[in-house]
Amino acid sequence: MLRTSSDIPILPSCMATHYGKFYWPLALSGLALLLEHQFQNGVLARYPNASVELATFALAASSFQLVNALLVFIPQLVAVLARSPADRALCLRFINGVGLLLSLPLLAMGFTGWGARGLTLALNIPPDVLPAVVRYLQWLAPLVWVNAVRQYCIGILVLGQRTRLVTLLNGVHLATLVAILLYGKRAGWGALPTLALATALSNGLHLLLGLLWVRRVTIPDRLARDDFTQLTMANIFRFFWPLATTSMFFALSRPVLYAYVNRTADAVLTIAALRVGFDFCFLIQNPLNQFRHVYATFGAADPRGVALFMYKVTSLFMVAMALIVFTPLRYFVFGRLMGLEGELLGRALQCIQVFLLVPVIIVLRNLYHGKLMVRRTTMAMAPAALLRVVAIGATASGLVRYGALNHVTGAAVTVLGFAIETLVVRRWALRR
Repeated sequence: MLRTSSDIPILPSCMATHYGKFYWPLALSGLALLLEHQFQNGVLARYPNASVELATFALAASSFQLVNALLVFIPQLVAVLARSPADRALCLRFINGVGLLLSLPLLAMGFTGWGARGLTLALNIPPDVLPAVVRYLQWLAPLVWVNAVRQYCIGILVLGQRTRLVTLLNGVHLATLVAILLYGKRAGWGALPTLALATALSNGLHLLLGLLWVRRVTIPDRLARDDFTQLTMANIFRFFWPLATTSMFFALSRPVLYAYVNRTADAVLTIAALRVGFDFCFLIQNPLNQFRHVYATFGAADPRGVALFMYKVTSLFMVAMALIVFTPLRYFVFGRLMGLEGELLGRALQCIQVFLLVPVIIVLRNLYHGKLMVRRTTMAMAPAALLRVVAIGATASGLVRYGALNHVTGAAVTVLGFAIETLVVRRWALRR
């Protein structure tokens, strides 16, 4: 007989079902965020000069996500450290400070000339696209603090075992975003104000509801253990920075690749195709990333059973991905639903066909991430993610030099980066 982290006895024959009950809510909880990207792409694709609109928003969103990614592990920080009212107050103070501090670079890019010049140098943004990218960042920069506090609220809801409210929050967020996107397009608003206003208002409503619901959450007594040392800002920082660094390297992949694509003759169309490909692929990658939670919780007691569960679920996702890409469904999904057409549709599908290799690599990477977390040696995750970014940059640079960087090779470079990262974490995970 095995026991879960909540001390509920589980028979071995029931473990697969138990893993599924634990995993699928985690996988579905991120669906609203992923659909947000698809709806954004779909609305932009219906504007005149869709390739330019998609590429512009891709550049602005990549800059924003580079900072926003540092906040991804805040719910885990809250769940581990915020066990008492005093600790929760201290964590919230830390998170407020982090959110405000991290918003400063984006505010500089959006509101100062030297910041915009630095953005241009970093991403090689064409001069005719830069003004729109800067205006997007003026709207997005304040959302760094908003998202930091949103993540805190999610952490409290999870700690209080109110995960249904997390799903509801994400659903309200998505519904608000879609409603404003559709209204703005129908009302004749431009692409930039439509996307910016929809993103700002939907995130703001999510924050407001989260703050209201968090006030009503009661943390179970069994989670308020007495064996924790007194929490300090230094403790929180030591817990936070390795995870934040790993997240930052994850988010660097797209901006680094886009920076080299911008040196090519057909940069706008290539970035637009890659943007669509990345976001569709992330519909699969995000659920696969939740495997780290499954392995961290159950992997020490049943490593083979958890690994088998991960492989089975990944196979389902790969079959679904292949059905969409290689059957007439692709014209419905990418043509009718997303509004892609012509050369952009063809290039986006070619990118996604290359990205079909990603789920196999991701499930292995997350299996090794889980092994590292179980052994509490997560520091190895950061250099592996760094090597992924270095590999993407070095390979893309070489392709630019030989005039070979395009949408297909750009997608292949990304797959190569994932593979190198996986090999590095595998080496660390298999050490005794």
